[in-house]
Amino acid sequence: MGKILQIILTGLLVVHCGKSARQDYSQQPAPTKEEDLGYIVTAKPEEIAAIQKSQPQAGIRTLSSSSSLYEINHIEATALSSHLSNKIVQKNFFMESTEKSDKKVPGWNWDIKATNTSPDALSALETCQRTDKAPHVEIDSTRSQIKQTITLGESIRLAAKGVAHKDVGGEVRFLWDMLPAEFSKQGFSQGIGDIIQTITPDSVGLYQFALIGQGADSSCQAVVVRLMVTANPEMNNDFTLASEPDSSLFQHLDEVKARAAWKQSRGKGVVIAVIDSGLNYNHPSIRERVAVKTSEQEAADGNEFVDDTIGWDFVNGDNRPFDDAGHGSHVSGLIASSVAGIAPEAKIIPIKVLNAAGSSDLASIVGGILYAANSGAQIINISLGIPLPFAPPLLRTALQVAHNKGILVTVAAGNGDIFTGIGLDIGIRPFQPATVQMENMITVGATSDGALTAYSNFSETLVHLAAPGGNQIKPLFSLSTLNPQNLVVVPQMGTSMASPVAAGVAALVLSANPRLTPAQVKTILMDTGDSLPALIGKTASGRQVNALAAVQAALDLNPAPAMN
Repeated sequence: MGKILQIILTGLLVVHCGKSARQDYSQQPAPTKEEDLGYIVTAKPEEIAAIQKSQPQAGIRTLSSSSSLYEINHIEATALSSHLSNKIVQKNFFMESTEKSDKKVPGWNWDIKATNTSPDALSALETCQRTDKAPHVEIDSTRSQIKQTITLGESIRLAAKGVAHKDVGGEVRFLWDMLPAEFSKQGFSQGIGDIIQTITPDSVGLYQFALIGQGADSSCQAVVVRLMVTANPEMNNDFTLASEPDSSLFQHLDEVKARAAWKQSRGKGVVIAVIDSGLNYNHPSIRERVAVKTSEQEAADGNEFVDDTIGWDFVNGDNRPFDDAGHGSHVSGLIASSVAGIAPEAKIIPIKVLNAAGSSDLASIVGGILYAANSGAQIINISLGIPLPFAPPLLRTALQVAHNKGILVTVAAGNGDIFTGIGLDIGIRPFQPATVQMENMITVGATSDGALTAYSNFSETLVHLAAPGGNQIKPLFSLSTLNPQNLVVVPQMGTSMASPVAAGVAALVLSANPRLTPAQVKTILMDTGDSLPALIGKTASGRQVNALAAVQAALDLNPAPAMN
């Protein structure tokens, strides 16, 4: 989990159907509103056809063709199950990003008049009072309804609407704030009046608009609109680096002795699926590491995700899993980029399940894991999770598919309490899927300066080992996504960063000895890591990964030359 971007979470009829029908099912976006959440079902092709015929209003989204798994919305559960031989239906639900959803918009809160604002804004509102006679306030758009997702380059005009309470009357006064995406050059802005502004976002990511309306009796209502800005570029070689980033930024490589291990293994021949917010696949430090399907035959591989040459975007329902949030690029860069990657010759399959706000839904995550399990990956990295007492059955089932296929899964342990940020014992406060225990799964905590970080979750039995995750003083640097500041590497910290470091070490191990099973790789990483007193009682191994020792142990089990 990234501490700067902490993530918690939340059709293909092949027979007798043409390509357009397949696109209708596979290329459906993830839900963004409660009313669009559907039911996750297992269905036969003829059952899907019957639903589409009898319930034309229903939306159908393919999650996994191999598992015949779909999300179907805008239909009642009883009407849906009447068409299915498998009557079990699971309601989809959102998995929110705490870091984003809990972020306060600067300049206002519920009880105090705006601060740090212009003199005009300061005089716009009196101190807000809590009453049951607050005005009704909305943020409206020039469009028929506010789109929650727009493409980079689009414009949107927002306006304030307010109606005074019938017992108060009078006019409603407005104060608004706009908080741009993290790397935007537009900056925080604030103003008064009923016109918020017309904005053309200059960066992918999350934009937040907050509006306070105050009635004549000083009572207030606040509303926030979150606008996600996405991009969908073709894969190309246009972007070049003026110079390579300073190698001293990537201290994690030496912390786990990766550079020393490269004399024996660099990850060649190993494919890692990264289930995250996508990838800046045009970044010159990683574009050659994307596991591209180079032929039409490979792209038409029967998985019914049309032309998925570089992975899949479950958020927007297309074949360009470009990173809008920055999290997935950072994670993938730690695994396989030429500047920050532990395994710089491994390949990456980007699978996008997190939107520009860093949020997702159960269906997208389950679909992403199943897609990864059927895409030829030897390792899956999952740097996300949600605090639930038990893993949702569908999530556990998807992980079991990866287990049955002999795929190693590395998972972030989580970044602690959502309010305090202090690490939790996941044996007492479970965190999914980190708490799921299978022999092919490695749950990873975060260290910095030889100690478990304050934010990292822990468990003497459920967290297997640790890896560098950084802190506010010494974060980990890795790849950026598209941004108007032209930054090529950025700092982040969290167990989201520790997990891909461990995944990179695992890739070195598998490259050195491809015959190893996931359980053997897991044992090697746990047994060969550096023993740290601070990890005793906090992880099962008490160790931080050591790439050099792990690769040597892999070679000792198979003295044949490494693949690379």
